[in-house]
Amino acid sequence: MLRFIIFLSFILVIRLFLFYSQDRTFSNNQELRLPVVFEAKEKIVSTFNKSLPNEESALLLGIVYGEKGKFDSGYFDAMRRTGVLHVIAASGMNVTMTAGVIFAILSYLMKRTHALVFASLAIIVYAALANFEESIVRAAIMALFAYGAGLFGRQNTSLLALFFAVFIMVFYDPPIVEKVGFQLSVAATSGIILFEPILKKLSSNLPAGRQGIFFEDFRTTLSAQIATVPILLFYFTTYSPISIISNLLILWTVPPLMILGILASILGLFAEVLTTPFLWLALPLLLYFKEIVLFLNKFAFEFKTQEVPLGLILGYYFMVLAIILWVYKKLGRRV
Repeated sequence: MLRFIIFLSFILVIRLFLFYSQDRTFSNNQELRLPVVFEAKEKIVSTFNKSLPNEESALLLGIVYGEKGKFDSGYFDAMRRTGVLHVIAASGMNVTMTAGVIFAILSYLMKRTHALVFASLAIIVYAALANFEESIVRAAIMALFAYGAGLFGRQNTSLLALFFAVFIMVFYDPPIVEKVGFQLSVAATSGIILFEPILKKLSSNLPAGRQGIFFEDFRTTLSAQIATVPILLFYFTTYSPISIISNLLILWTVPPLMILGILASILGLFAEVLTTPFLWLALPLLLYFKEIVLFLNKFAFEFKTQEVPLGLILGYYFMVLAIILWVYKKLGRRV
């Protein structure tokens, strides 16, 4: 398997050097936008806007589909300063939650193999609804890889799935490697895959009663932060330390909001009246999200640096990778 990965990496390097410039792109690609999907998206947006206040509707559409709605400039800036702007951007969590909800529903209605097939189709449709944002495409490929492994009875490894996702995306659209969103998405996913098990092992020594959703969110947030902070500093030279606290207080609302938003979207395609209960259930969580952001924004400050050398960034990642390999060796695990 390692030789196969090295061979594919060699092909990818050739692709990057010889055929870098091209017009293909994933995000907002008009050739990939089917009319029926576009019309469905318009109907979902209209239904959300009718049932919820403007900012709450924009927030829910951002969480579910990565839509950049009409936010008040002060509210949008508060989300940026508190480090939660990623919540309204299309992300891997969206695909994971969507695939999980749809697969869970279909599993009760049909055989597991059939549920995997239809859930895979649903993932492709969802990626289209989310305008094929880079992070969504990456997560969609990983999910399809996992479902394909399930269909053929093979065990899936997250790192291998991530590698195939990166390979397919870069091979199709080489300039994507320069996009900050793509780099952050891959880095955050890698951080969660590699760091989260280590943090989970360390937290296993805590009393069972203290290992709740708070520590799960903390592990996920910290893992992603360790992997992405150097990229943020390199491109933006700013970092908001309060983002760890804000994410801990807010991330737990994302899964239920995703579930309610997905169910409202599906039912809204048949009858708008069916969406009202789900959107009203989502409203208290959306208001909580807003109040937490506005409150923490009062204490937010941005840590600013000079331009960070690329060599320092690469050195950081090599050092972190060495630590990971050492820890995994001590734990008797394979990466």
